[in-house]
Amino acid sequence: MAMIVGYQRVRRLTHEEVEALPILARGSRCAFMLTRLVGLAQRAGGRAGRAKKPAGVSHQDALHQRVRSARDYGWR
Repeated sequence: MAMIVGYQRVRRLTHEEVEALPILARGSRCAFMLTRLVGLAQRAGGRAGRAKKPAGVSHQDALHQRVRSARDYGWR
């Protein structure tokens, strides 16, 4: 919510943008998980680096799956 409030100081979100927040949040979670999985695959392939396990963020995935509208994120 802090990010959205800060953004709205520059430009107000339209009704359509607010309604799209849940699907956009799910999409960003998918992209985040994919980067974690790619990191694990690269590490398993012998590349140096620090890979983080994707399982550590599963509670956030569950939150985004339950959300049906922007109100579920605290939008008034």
